[in-house]
Amino acid sequence: HMLNVLAPEFQPKATDYVEKMIKDIKTLIDKGHAYYSKKHIIFDVSSYPKYGLLSSRNKEDQIDGSRIQIAQYKKNPRDFILWKPSKDNEPGWKSPWGRGRPGWHTECFSMSKEILKVPFDIHGGGLDLKFPHHENELAQSSCFHDHPDDENSYAKYWMHNGFVTVNSQKMSKSIGNSKLAKDYLNVYDGEIIRLALLSAHYRSPLNWTENVIIQSKSILKKYYKILKIYDDIKINNNEESELGKDIKTALLDDLNISKALNILDLSIKDIDKKSIKEIKIIKKIILDTGKIIGVFLKDPKKWDIKKVESESLENIKSLISERNLARQNKDYQLADEIRKKLYNMGIAIKDDGKGTKWEKI
Repeated sequence: HMLNVLAPEFQPKATDYVEKMIKDIKTLIDKGHAYYSKKHIIFDVSSYPKYGLLSSRNKEDQIDGSRIQIAQYKKNPRDFILWKPSKDNEPGWKSPWGRGRPGWHTECFSMSKEILKVPFDIHGGGLDLKFPHHENELAQSSCFHDHPDDENSYAKYWMHNGFVTVNSQKMSKSIGNSKLAKDYLNVYDGEIIRLALLSAHYRSPLNWTENVIIQSKSILKKYYKILKIYDDIKINNNEESELGKDIKTALLDDLNISKALNILDLSIKDIDKKSIKEIKIIKKIILDTGKIIGVFLKDPKKWDIKKVESESLENIKSLISERNLARQNKDYQLADEIRKKLYNMGIAIKDDGKGTKWEKI
């Protein structure tokens, strides 16, 4: 809720749907889309001519096994597992094909169609899931529902988000640069984090840097200031405007949030010189846009960036002193590590001729 994210209505467990998955696999076998081989049930990709459509891959690009040896039980290297045998120390369920468990692709396909029904509106995920995971989900659903020529019969829209990098480096546990939203929420208002995450188009990479947070804070501060100044101005919720249509058009263009905010930025230029009628329209559009992207939802009189707790003040001063000592000793690596630690606490520092100053980001 701190990020203005609604809790999901369903949070299913795959283990509750295994019996349903077994029935779905039987159906795919009966329809000629899967076969039994050495205690495995395998999806026959050759039975689905449109395989590769979602990820725009040709047959040569679809070889699933570039990192591992192709399993001998497959007729075709592109075929994928629907059911596999389980060892004694692995989770397993009884099935017509012996004790085993469903494949990952089958779990998602079966649970999605059961809970959401098909076609559901939006299927999301990272770019790395487009192939083979989402491609395999689509293949199973299209064949199960006898819609082999309709790529929209499973999900109407597919939204694949770009990867997150940190200071232009891939986010990785091995590098130790993983960032968690819950840690940032200890320092920043949730809307700052949300808007920062939305700052890049969802299909583009997001490079998480100090500037992303600063820019997000600046945008929110600007609009909350306007909403506070014109807090007493009443708006007409039923009134349509060209400005509102332009922003809606931008958001409907594959969720182009940056364009929508650019249009909004132009509208508030010299707002103090505009008429009350114009201000009413602008205020309505700010609030309407905020409802869609999940910001500007707080009381403008109460909205503020989280302040540094008094107990943290001594810690900040201690770290700055430690960093200054490191710089005097020309241990610039330690100094940089301390600067990054302060940044992760939400503190930006600046060195000048008079010493080191700090401020809340």
